Amino acid sequence: MSTEDIRKTTVKNFGDQFHIFDEANDPYWAGNEHVSDLLGDVFDFNEIKDKEIAEVGSGSGRIVKILCNHNPKYFYSIEPSNSIDVIKKNNSFKNLSIINKDGASFKLDKKIDFFFSLGVIHHIKDPRDVLENIFNHLKDNGIFLCSVYARENNKFLMLMLKLLRFCSKLDDKILMFISSFINYSLIPYMFICKILPFNLPMKEYLLKRFSRNNFLNRKQIIFDQLNPLYAKFYSKKEIISEIESVGFKVEKTYDSAGNNWGIRAKKLSK
Repeated sequence: MSTEDIRKTTVKNFGDQFHIFDEANDPYWAGNEHVSDLLGDVFDFNEIKDKEIAEVGSGSGRIVKILCNHNPKYFYSIEPSNSIDVIKKNNSFKNLSIINKDGASFKLDKKIDFFFSLGVIHHIKDPRDVLENIFNHLKDNGIFLCSVYARENNKFLMLMLKLLRFCSKLDDKILMFISSFINYSLIPYMFICKILPFNLPMKEYLLKRFSRNNFLNRKQIIFDQLNPLYAKFYSKKEIISEIESVGFKVEKTYDSAGNNWGIRAKKLSK
């Protein structure tokens, strides 16, 4: 498949997914703590007060809702799939524009202060044009914050997903059943991880982040891993290189439970 076809199929996968999992009310999954767990010390919510901000890949509008609670001046929600109706359902922030475009083709009428893209860049094949578009829409000294799958400590997960690659071609109802089965199977595994003193595969992530979600959101996380056609796990060096290749300077990184890299990058003034 061409890069364009892979992108289109992945967007459709997510549009369908966010109509199945369309809620954004769980205290952890749709709360400050989840964003803090992803970005750690690379971001402070107080930074966005009275700022003009945007998110590329808003999905169900869950992150939009979290960030809007911190009083930005204006929010641009950019989502390429048909889930824009879900974003509208989950958000009532008055200074919100929802733009149904992909990350490479959206256009804003001004340059802004902050861009967010949490859990999105790793699902975009060859994302340089998306990163360039984000860079061009930021003010000088503007900030880009993203979270991507980490390669370094995810070898077991990468192997499992490789073995389950066929799942992206399955009907969503079948995939829901598989996601539920895995979800139930992880309950005793997480208990074992908790009581044993030594490390087991994915122990840190499962205990620090995954287990904090309710059952439905854990099911969505599993579905989210199995459903998309495309996903890439980045090493720290790779994601820094990718982001800096378009002109950003990566200021700080954060290791989120060995599962994700949180990245803070600045558009340096000329």
